[in-house]
Amino acid sequence: MRRSSLLIVPLALALLSGVARAEDATIGLTAPAAIAGDVDAFPKLVAHDAIANKINAALVKLDGRVRKARAECLTAKNADWSRSIEVTMRGPRYLSYVVRDATFCGGANPNASGFALVYDLSSGVPVDWSRLLPKPLVERTALDTSADGAAIGVVGSKALTALYLAGLDKDLDPSCDQVLRETDLNFLLWPDAEKKGLAIETISLPHVVQACTDVVVIGLPKLRELGAAASLIEGLEGR
Repeated sequence: MRRSSLLIVPLALALLSGVARAEDATIGLTAPAAIAGDVDAFPKLVAHDAIANKINAALVKLDGRVRKARAECLTAKNADWSRSIEVTMRGPRYLSYVVRDATFCGGANPNASGFALVYDLSSGVPVDWSRLLPKPLVERTALDTSADGAAIGVVGSKALTALYLAGLDKDLDPSCDQVLRETDLNFLLWPDAEKKGLAIETISLPHVVQACTDVVVIGLPKLRELGAAASLIEGLEGR
């Protein structure tokens, strides 16, 4: 399971080294024990200001949700549930997690799914992509459902689909290319501090063609050209 290269520190060590404010450029995060088995818990903010507490409370609820969903899943024969969580940005301005679930709760096939969770560190609430991206990229927003039943926000537009298709491997299997072009795609979005860009991934594909899914990163030059919000640009630049 790949871990983020971004700093995650044990809670006790972080408390000894001082408490950072949630809006600081470098956000200290805990390294929590797994919820159970191969199910990661969300790293929480070390800070204890109002914004950090607000975000941490939401993360605790999400941990509780997957704990309950996993327990219900494991009542099925040969059931299994694993979850990995990667921190893709921990300030400045935004805190971003990418969650990957692999589940088998009975039925014909296992299921792979995921979601992105991006918090605005100035308010402690999930970002509104319609405020950070130009209107052509956010023609529609909707709610989808994660494996544990949590509501997750997705974004879609013809322009975003075009950027996604343009960024895919040029050797993309022809059958995948056809499916992607014929499907009304919705996307997960998250900032990627390491790659300095906005990552996009479709979650609209049926199970039989989920192998066609990939992650495309829109770099800073293109984001500037498109007119993305200054806060997103500056956050990805590390300032």
